[in-house]
Amino acid sequence: MKKIALLILFTLLCVSHVVYAQTIQENEQMIVSWFEDIKETQSDSAKIQLNKKIEQLLYTTLQEPNAFNYSFPALKYIGSVYAPDKLMRVFSWNYPLSNGKYGYSALFMFKSKPKSTPSLHLVSTTTAFKPEETRKYDPSTWYGALYYNVIAHKISRDKTEYLLLGISNYQPITKVKIIESIKISNRQLTFGTPLFKKDKKTLYRAVFEYKKEVNMLLEYESSKKRFVFDHLSPSDPIYKDVYHFYGPDFSYDSYQWKKKKLHYTPDIDVRNK
Repeated sequence: MKKIALLILFTLLCVSHVVYAQTIQENEQMIVSWFEDIKETQSDSAKIQLNKKIEQLLYTTLQEPNAFNYSFPALKYIGSVYAPDKLMRVFSWNYPLSNGKYGYSALFMFKSKPKSTPSLHLVSTTTAFKPEETRKYDPSTWYGALYYNVIAHKISRDKTEYLLLGISNYQPITKVKIIESIKISNRQLTFGTPLFKKDKKTLYRAVFEYKKEVNMLLEYESSKKRFVFDHLSPSDPIYKDVYHFYGPDFSYDSYQWKKKKLHYTPDIDVRNK
């Protein structure tokens, strides 16, 4: 009798897992179809409404068991990155608007422990902007970005700092790259923490703006515990602070971890990085 009961339980668990997988895959295909609808429509209001449906269905889907580890192979318009400790996952995407700008959305999943249920945090904007380096943002004031890397830096036994590398086309003529620090406290998400030290100032993030047509290196070297990036300068000194004339000048700077803070270091040697 005990063997029969165990067999029934095992069968129910298997069936449950299949049902969950089917639900996730069905929702995934629906999201794909809505992205195709966004591509076809010319109306900004219709695009925004379709994106709200995408946000809501993805949020619901990510509450399914095992969704944290599901790869979502069909969602080619949504980027997904994990933190190295597998306690955080970030989904982000954008869609074009008629004024040459973009709407942005992101979903954050946080786990307090490897086997805990993740908390979900949705952020969205149709009015993306360049974030300031000296202030915090909450989900209602998020600036908009696509996040392509998550860094987890352990400060102490019970504290880890999470940072994101992001990119934004907040306006048609420039691009912005960002090193963002984030905090989750009492299940509330905050963008920006006072981690960055530059020119005797404390900053909440690092922001780099440059000409849209060029590319900028911004990456994390885990072996040296530092962020490495192109130094940006104008094509002519007369264009100082006119960022659509800015681009890499073949020198490199960094933000290096020292005493639990990220310290700016100009003109580093990257030949053996």
